[in-house]
Amino acid sequence: MLVGNREQLECEGEVQNIPVQIQGHYLYISAYVLPIAAAELVLGSQWLATLDTHLENYKERFLTFYVDGELITLQGETSNLPSLTQFHQLTRLQATNSRAKLYVIQIQTPEVSAHHLLELLTSMEPELTMTIQ
Repeated sequence: MLVGNREQLECEGEVQNIPVQIQGHYLYISAYVLPIAAAELVLGSQWLATLDTHLENYKERFLTFYVDGELITLQGETSNLPSLTQFHQLTRLQATNSRAKLYVIQIQTPEVSAHHLLELLTSMEPELTMTIQ
């Protein structure tokens, strides 16, 4: 199966009429089982094709459609800022063996005086000093 990043994935099966609750709405969908660890469910073009007429707004990040006469609007995430990883996400990565490396980045305030930094810069090679500045 061809996925969004143009990668070809082997489909491991298909399940029909899965009850899924999304933002308080119950939907029954059919899905392909794919070796994807980053998401629990991906609603792709096959699912969109089942909606008939629908409204997509990429700027405001919402999708509106009718299911059994009910108007449903799904609101996408409004922030592009990264969020803290939750324990269950790390557990899933470990269980599915889908991580190669894990890095932790922590911002720390330097405890070096400005005078010490100036001394350090004057003792460096000129090319390196220009790169740091």
